[in-house]
Amino acid sequence: MTQISLTHALALYSVLLGVVIAAIWLYTEFTVHRYRGFLEKQYLWRCVYCGYTYLDAVSYTHLTLPTKRIV
Repeated sequence: MTQISLTHALALYSVLLGVVIAAIWLYTEFTVHRYRGFLEKQYLWRCVYCGYTYLDAVSYTHLTLPTKRIV
């Protein structure tokens, strides 16, 4: 059986944990850029009557409130 000291085991664990965290961070950084361009082109507004928040692709005033969806 392979023997390893406690300090080497903790150092190896710390390095592997750091690599996994860095890989997850890099993955999320590169995948977010695909969606960020799409979301930046949308307009955010809140209905003054019901308080619902909407995302629209174009900036215009809604004349009627949307019907409530039953989920």
